[in-house]
Amino acid sequence: MMSIARILYIFILTLGLQSSFVLAATYQDIKDIKIVKEGSYWVSEWVDFEIPANTASFQINAFSSPEEFIQVTDLIAPDGTYFVQSDSGKKLTPYSQPILRNVLSLNRTLAVIKGMSSTLVPNNPILGAPRAGLWKMRTLTHYQPLMKSVSFEIVVKSQEELAKNNVDIRVLISPDSYWTREKGHVEKVIARAKESLAEAGLNLRTLSITMLAQKTPEPMDLPSEMVAIAESKNQSDAVNVYMMPSMQYQNKPINGLACIGGAIDLKTRHACFVSMYADQRGDEISLENQGKILAHEIGHYLGLFHTKDDGYYGIGAVYDKLDDTSEIITGANMMDPGIHDETPHFSKQQKQMLRLSPALR
Repeated sequence: MMSIARILYIFILTLGLQSSFVLAATYQDIKDIKIVKEGSYWVSEWVDFEIPANTASFQINAFSSPEEFIQVTDLIAPDGTYFVQSDSGKKLTPYSQPILRNVLSLNRTLAVIKGMSSTLVPNNPILGAPRAGLWKMRTLTHYQPLMKSVSFEIVVKSQEELAKNNVDIRVLISPDSYWTREKGHVEKVIARAKESLAEAGLNLRTLSITMLAQKTPEPMDLPSEMVAIAESKNQSDAVNVYMMPSMQYQNKPINGLACIGGAIDLKTRHACFVSMYADQRGDEISLENQGKILAHEIGHYLGLFHTKDDGYYGIGAVYDKLDDTSEIITGANMMDPGIHDETPHFSKQQKQMLRLSPALR
């Protein structure tokens, strides 16, 4: 039976021809909000939703047309603060302007896979705990979607739940890949990742390790082929980790990819994942560093960004919003992109941000 905390309250307030959708619960389900064309963009109608007192964080999961990227493009707090903002005084291309503004917003958003996005609020320590009251949001679909609607699942995490520190994973392995060459190799990688996450106060728990039924052709076309597998294989009660063969853009013996601020325990089937890709040179990466790569990708799933990302058109390098991470990539931070040094660490603020994830048990 569903707990009282998960009972859904939906209030539809109608004024003339305009509708506002208002919800209040620790789990909220918002269905079939229209997507409309506004200028050059396809955006959802504005949605109002209630965040209760004593909230530590909340997560917005948006689901729309599976062939297009979608992301929260505007998010406004009860006091009028724009956590996510698409408007810009900086002239960029007509298509990319809102998306790039989201990258620079106080609460950064980013689309990783098509058809679904997750936004963790806050993901910037300067914002503090979310204010109780009526919030307002809308989404942007990168191009014209086939489906002209978006649905949401919003998960609210209370202050009392900040004590949760377990990361439950289910691991799926592609047969005849690098990961199967030595019996027990994946278990050893997980053990190294567990050590790295323990430094952040997290406890990695493996619920299952299973082999996929069929060999995955390589190189994989990402993210589409990984999304297709995750949609059919994901289980909702854990972070789904995929150990896969090489991918199309493999630039190292082992690469990783993960959703940022991913979810568990959603009603809607989703394709969020943590994944690692290895070609036959995988042994060039030490077992310790393989574990660090996995811990790094799990860090993304729990809401952390790279300390620095290069190459955003029109704005250049983008840094995380944390005061205690370096703008120089040295490999000393667990969320530095690339190979890490022997003793990478999570910073104090990164550890605080990790605890905000609703994926922790």
